[in-house]
Amino acid sequence: MDQAEHMRRLRWSKVLKETPQAHHLALALHLQMGSKHGKRFGETPLNVSAVLLSKLTGMSERTVKRHIPLLVESGFYRRVDTGKGGYSGKASAAAWLPTLPDFE
Repeated sequence: MDQAEHMRRLRWSKVLKETPQAHHLALALHLQMGSKHGKRFGETPLNVSAVLLSKLTGMSERTVKRHIPLLVESGFYRRVDTGKGGYSGKASAAAWLPTLPDFE
């Protein structure tokens, strides 16, 4: 997956721009993936909790959880089963992979 192309599509997505909080969340998740995986962007899932995304974006945890489905429905992210039942450490975390939507 090309990190620059993923960012370009996120930035110009009409679907996400209609919901500014979801757009902000999508960009924060992208930047978190980039900082953790660097050149291996998109190759391995990133475990991230709603608590962490809340801290990164300044949104409440409830708001983060409410907007995550739009990121999946819009085709920019896919939740990956890690075999841990969504539990990683002390906070419930999901594993995410970036994807490119088939449409815009």
